[in-house]
Amino acid sequence: METSINKSISHEAVIFIPGLSPQEKGVCLELISNGLSNLEDFSFEDKGEAQIQGYTGKRFCFYDKDNNISREIDIYEAYWQDLVAENKLSNKELKIKIFQGFGLFIDWIFSRVWKVVFEVSYSSVCFLISSLLMVFWYYGIVAIAMTTIGENHNFFGQSIPDDLAKAISLIANSMVNWQIWIIVSLILTFLPVEGIVDQFYFVTQYLRNDEEGISLRTKTRNRVIPLLNNLLSNYEKVTVVAYSFGVMISTDVLADYNPSTTQLIPLRYITLGGTLKFLSYKSVNLQKEIQKCLDNKVISNWIDYYSNQDWFGSKTPVPQKKTSIEIEFHKTPIDSSLWEKITGKTHFYYLFNPIWIKMLLKE
Repeated sequence: METSINKSISHEAVIFIPGLSPQEKGVCLELISNGLSNLEDFSFEDKGEAQIQGYTGKRFCFYDKDNNISREIDIYEAYWQDLVAENKLSNKELKIKIFQGFGLFIDWIFSRVWKVVFEVSYSSVCFLISSLLMVFWYYGIVAIAMTTIGENHNFFGQSIPDDLAKAISLIANSMVNWQIWIIVSLILTFLPVEGIVDQFYFVTQYLRNDEEGISLRTKTRNRVIPLLNNLLSNYEKVTVVAYSFGVMISTDVLADYNPSTTQLIPLRYITLGGTLKFLSYKSVNLQKEIQKCLDNKVISNWIDYYSNQDWFGSKTPVPQKKTSIEIEFHKTPIDSSLWEKITGKTHFYYLFNPIWIKMLLKE
């Protein structure tokens, strides 16, 4: 039995999967809506809310006068970023920060991700800077913890000898009196170091293959799959658009995705500033997930937008084995300064200037 299409809504929908940057629900859609004004090749009209059962998105009507094209498209956000807030290392108790922070260092130091450094790429520069900021963060945590231990001998729940407490207190005093403490304090005050640590922590938890990692991936998938199933049951054409770490999530979902609807509906996949290349060094299974996506008959085509000026994203790596479809790459030049590249402002270009919309209008 074929699924009936709801004729009261647009025939085409986009499911947008955002990245790690902490945003309230709906903010990314507002950024895209505002960014559409930067595109000169066509005009658009914000038609207000689009709704299907249990979900609310935004409806846009696009007009391409040169090619005499008028297209109405509904965009829905698969919001999952609240899961990052629930798994912040920075919100945990000090003693937990010490042990899990140390584990975070060990997990990344002894992983294959350091191979990216030897590529001398822009991603390696960002990784080195982020790693250095994490070192400063952990230095601050250890200094605060050792100061607390010197004052509270029962910090770990069991009293420690006075001599050991005094020795720890002396070390703590030395750490906070060194000139490096001034640098650390300034960095922790003026840079979003905790946010970077929390993002590394979430990625680490997400990629783990233990019970906690599987549980987190399941929660994240469940923010995408029900919405995707709903769209495929109500629209004639659906496009998955994923941004930044959202590309990791969408690839994880689409690798094994088998829609509940019996009607064959074209499912396009568009990725923006993805992190798959960098994370493929961390997870040995990621190349297999990319391969499975390209062999999944549900996906009609995969379009990848990347830029050499985007230092936080990169071109999606291509599997060595032959696949059913090939990735269509779009290299995007971004006019930017060195500071904008380092701080990641160029990474938001795909939202502020959503050129990928043009690809929807071509088909």
